[in-house]
Amino acid sequence: MLLIIIKNITFHTDDIYADNNTFDFDHLPSYKFYEQLTEDTSESINSKYYNGLNDLTTKYLWINDLLKKLRRNIALVQDKHDFDDEFIKKGCFDLHYWLHKEVFHHLQSKERFSEIKHVISKLKDVWKDVIDTEFSNDEYKCYPDEKLYSHMGFLQEIKDLFDFFEDFRVMKKEIVDDTFNSCSKYFKYIKQRIPAYYVWRDTCKVEGSTCKRYIDNYMKYHPASIASELNYFTVILTYAYKPCYNDVYRVFVDGKRRHKRQDALYQEIMEKIELEEAEQDLLSARAADATPGSRLYIKHDKSRLKYYFMWRRIVYLYENVFPYILLVIGAFIIFYIMKKLGPNINYEDIKLLNDSDESLDTNSDDSSYQLSYASSIK
Repeated sequence: MLLIIIKNITFHTDDIYADNNTFDFDHLPSYKFYEQLTEDTSESINSKYYNGLNDLTTKYLWINDLLKKLRRNIALVQDKHDFDDEFIKKGCFDLHYWLHKEVFHHLQSKERFSEIKHVISKLKDVWKDVIDTEFSNDEYKCYPDEKLYSHMGFLQEIKDLFDFFEDFRVMKKEIVDDTFNSCSKYFKYIKQRIPAYYVWRDTCKVEGSTCKRYIDNYMKYHPASIASELNYFTVILTYAYKPCYNDVYRVFVDGKRRHKRQDALYQEIMEKIELEEAEQDLLSARAADATPGSRLYIKHDKSRLKYYFMWRRIVYLYENVFPYILLVIGAFIIFYIMKKLGPNINYEDIKLLNDSDESLDTNSDDSSYQLSYASSIK
């Protein structure tokens, strides 16, 4: 039973834009474009696009409004991006995601999967007609992608991955320029996107995969490149006052430890859903991680551990080296002040002061955790 296969869901994401009073992401490119897709429209639509949809528009009154938005959104994808924009294909994926999300929102609790798939198929026919009729001369044409699975769990994970790529440059600049404040600002964003990055990134190398079809050079958006540009000294100085730093570090480590995904995982799920007409909530659930030994399992590689070792260095410096530096500096400041005031302090006094706090002579290297982390790398 499909229910047994994905009973225990281990990868879950939330809508990071749900609480914009606390987290303001409206400056990010992915947010700006998707907001346009969701806006209402009063634009009319050519009546010919309704051909063959009479049964659906009668049965589901909301489809009339959806068709108007679909026509408007196709134009946004075709017109908004110039052909030098590396994310023009990503905008096309956003359109797929938006359409599926709208249909699932209206039908998931009411209809079987076969009906959901039928409605999406009919709307894709309209989509293709709009492209052929109004945008046939465009160099790039955003046609419906029949290889995408009609599964909201799959589409949400891929959207998280692509959003991270699209927002990377803007987010990186903010984090490097103002690490202290950006940590809290972007933590919820990072907590959702980083796991998606690490479980899906290897599929971006595979010809024909969803990632490869929409993103040309995924290596440009590796999160380790952000960590390598941070100011070590600033992070060390503020580490004790910013628990968020350690929280972010744990998100990265957790992301690296997750089993990798590939499209075949969802292909198998979709095939079983179609055969069994399983419970509707499974259509939007996240797939359980593929386990070692399964044909869906991909070994973890050993590349790109830069962020891990860099962060271990920061933690080590802060906990083992930095206190000694401050203590020595403090000792010499006291020596200088005492000398100015009159009484001298000799070398033995300084040595005694430097060695007085035995609690500083500790080893904070979390070897057990490091071993646990390393063991996940195959």
